[in-house]
Amino acid sequence: MRSTVAESESQGRSWDCIERVEAERHRAGTRAQQAHDVVDVLEGALEDLGCERLLTVEVWTSRGLLTHHVLFVMSLAERVVHIAGITTWLGEAWMLQVGRNLIDEVSGALASKRYLIIDRDTKYTRPRNVC
Repeated sequence: MRSTVAESESQGRSWDCIERVEAERHRAGTRAQQAHDVVDVLEGALEDLGCERLLTVEVWTSRGLLTHHVLFVMSLAERVVHIAGITTWLGEAWMLQVGRNLIDEVSGALASKRYLIIDRDTKYTRPRNVC
């Protein structure tokens, strides 16, 4: 009888151990699925996301140092960079025309994007309705 009690106790401990291992596997699987879900959400958001950057390039010419302003956009999902325009005179009319070109339904680099990340550069003109 003593051996039967000892065997049943050891079997009980074995089942407890197996149940704990199974519970841990389930928790690990749940964490992995949650991480996978977060990645899916972020990848879905990237499809609608673009970013814009305005930078300056100094060029030495026969007339002296000339500043060029380069506006480029990037599609984050595809990792494609599109140079929107280069100018030596940065003004509101130029910025509005480049904005219209970027959201053109046929050939605009940002036509399919819903959100645009831009920096707070002082070279940008006041926000206006581009359409």
